[in-house]
Amino acid sequence: MYSLKGIKGVSKRSVVTSILFSTLSFMLLLSLQTMAFASSYFVSPTGSNSNNGSQSFPFKTINHALTQMASGDNLNVMAGTYQECIYKPIPNGQNANSHTLLAAYPDGASVVLKPTNYAPCTANTVFFFQPTNENITIKGLELDGSGYNSSKGYGNTGIHIEGSQNISIENSNIHDFKIAGVETNVDSNDTSGIVLSHNSINNNFTGVFVSSSHVTVSFCDIAGNANTGIDIGNFSSDAPILNISSVNIEGNFIRDNSKSNSTGEITLFNNAGDVTTGTNIRDNVIFSNGLGINIYGWNNNTTIENNSLTYFNNYAVYVAEVANHTLIQHNLFHGTNRPGDVNNQAGNKTTVGPNY
Repeated sequence: MYSLKGIKGVSKRSVVTSILFSTLSFMLLLSLQTMAFASSYFVSPTGSNSNNGSQSFPFKTINHALTQMASGDNLNVMAGTYQECIYKPIPNGQNANSHTLLAAYPDGASVVLKPTNYAPCTANTVFFFQPTNENITIKGLELDGSGYNSSKGYGNTGIHIEGSQNISIENSNIHDFKIAGVETNVDSNDTSGIVLSHNSINNNFTGVFVSSSHVTVSFCDIAGNANTGIDIGNFSSDAPILNISSVNIEGNFIRDNSKSNSTGEITLFNNAGDVTTGTNIRDNVIFSNGLGINIYGWNNNTTIENNSLTYFNNYAVYVAEVANHTLIQHNLFHGTNRPGDVNNQAGNKTTVGPNY
């Protein structure tokens, strides 16, 4: 055994400190050697896929650019219109804190993606995230679903997220899709870490369709969607039984969505056997010509608080008989020609108040 005793002019503390510093330095060097550094590529409608993807010599198509990228790389999408759906795999990010990024360049540039009506884009969906996808951010893009050819494909959706992990959609404009602006679903895995933040989601059939867990919709403008602004639950009787949890709807402006007085700006709906648990609807501004929030179906532990609801011709909140443990408090209700604020069919399973 080594001993520090008898070493003149050197204290035990200084030797231990030196050994510790050397060890930490070696570990840091090893980490830096193994770290993958992100590369940045550029794409432009006036570019060429034979280019090297630099800012001066950008690629022409997003799909080609994706084939040149590695985990955690950045793709700068330059101004213009891209008539393509994204069918090439997007490389996954390195981890939850280091995403692969597809973003408008420069920030605020007008970048428009439109779905195509030819193979392999048979779903007419711009982005289709699958269970193998994780740690990816889409930022600052406009997804335009107008001009859809209904004879092709089985759907028309801006972004479909199925069983993916840590997908962020930020500062984007998603409009005129005949199924949904954004939809989340389960595959063999449930989703996790899905964040929709600061987006405009307008003039679709459904704005956001949530049929999976761990989804946050925050600070979005959701308006003019024909069916409803946000649907949460399992709407298909042919789909497998779902248990959805931890959906957060926070700080959004949700207005003028439902064309029917009975649908709701936000709707929670499940078929028999499906259950949604732990939905939080907080700090939203909701303006409706019909029903504000519709809790219709098997929903447990739903919280509705600190929202401002302006509504006409129907209730601010409807709670179905089969809903359990709904909390409705600290909301501001106002409007005209309304029958009442809360239509509670669940009795003492719902806690109402105080509201204003």
